[in-house]
Amino acid sequence: MDTDICAMETSQRSLWRHHDFLSLWFGQSISTVGSRITGEALPLAAVLTLHASPLQMGWLQLVAAVPVLLLGMPFGAMVDRHTRRPFLIWADLLRFALLLAIPVTALLGHLAMWMLFVIYPVLGLLTQIFNTAYQTYLPGLVGRTNVVEANTKLSITSSVAEMIGPALAGTLVQVFTAPIAILLDACSYLVSAMTLLRIRHSEPKQRQPRQAVFDESPVTSALQLLRDVRDGIQYIASDKTLVALTAGAGVSALFAGIIFNMDVLYAIDTLHLHAAQFGLTVTFGGIGALLGAALCQRMVRAFGYGPALVGAAILSGLFSWFIPLAHGSAWQATLFLMAAQLFGDLFGVVFEVLESSLRQVVATDVMLGRVNATLNLLGNVLNPVGAVVGGLIATALSLRLAMVVGVIGITLGALCLFIGPIVRRKALPGAL
Repeated sequence: MDTDICAMETSQRSLWRHHDFLSLWFGQSISTVGSRITGEALPLAAVLTLHASPLQMGWLQLVAAVPVLLLGMPFGAMVDRHTRRPFLIWADLLRFALLLAIPVTALLGHLAMWMLFVIYPVLGLLTQIFNTAYQTYLPGLVGRTNVVEANTKLSITSSVAEMIGPALAGTLVQVFTAPIAILLDACSYLVSAMTLLRIRHSEPKQRQPRQAVFDESPVTSALQLLRDVRDGIQYIASDKTLVALTAGAGVSALFAGIIFNMDVLYAIDTLHLHAAQFGLTVTFGGIGALLGAALCQRMVRAFGYGPALVGAAILSGLFSWFIPLAHGSAWQATLFLMAAQLFGDLFGVVFEVLESSLRQVVATDVMLGRVNATLNLLGNVLNPVGAVVGGLIATALSLRLAMVVGVIGITLGALCLFIGPIVRRKALPGAL
């Protein structure tokens, strides 16, 4: 009863006056910008500081996916067993310590490539754990009626980071070197951990495993954890809405890997854009994402929840067609890519906000960690696979054809949403 009363009070409170959410939002704002810096600076550190070869860079991406593939789902089950905020705090603190090792060893003259092969995979796993726990923690923190507003505000932060992160990273690398740029991201995780510690919200105690497995052998505990993972997969398979979301996420992640990992090469080699012209298209993507976050709730009020979600996914896929259709002079091709980024990201962010909110409300609290872990895992694993597929197509045929395959797949991913009853939903279920 007390939990229900707290949830009701949370749902009636504006998030602008919600101390705990504002603490979470501030910490995420800082760490998201920092993550965008490391996303650019870490590869630059490998190339500029350690003179990594293309083959080493490829292996680095592959190795980074292995821990997420092996441990992502079990950690999702662990998130369902325990309170979520400790996962967030420890993931931030460990990411701070990991990234701090890069500038420290660089300043001492001992930074080596093998260190990145250790740090990068662990960093990816910690990010997977944080994202799973944070997506699972949010509904209980703000109340189910506020998940769309909360995800919208967090998406605004991500959009701003997309706009300023790459340029800021490039400037910091040029002025201070890549390891020093990474130092700022390390500090951003420390700030995020401190803000999480300020949250006063008390989580309800999570369910314990069916047996007191932690009092038994490690083998028994591991088997129970695997059974929890199996239960999570069966739970998703039993719900048509979650099946549709999972299918759409998997197909889209696979083919988006082609687009996102080959867009620079396509723009420079095929369309003959200058670096400044390509940077301009990326900036328009950030603007589109910011507009999408601002328009998200208006689209829901105008069209209904399900139509807005499915429509945004389809429109995002359709506007992606401007990428392979780009042609003409460099500036004419730039206009095509600007349109793809502006409108594709606009509707893409609307879809992401509504999809994550729907997932957080449809899944029960005891299963939400595993649901989030599954969808996050699909993106982390299938995106690199798509990059390899795109590389094979580009090598055998052409970069433009690889882009065509990519946008066809993204469009099909949007159509997967019709598997379930999503489009018929007029409001967010369970949030009224």
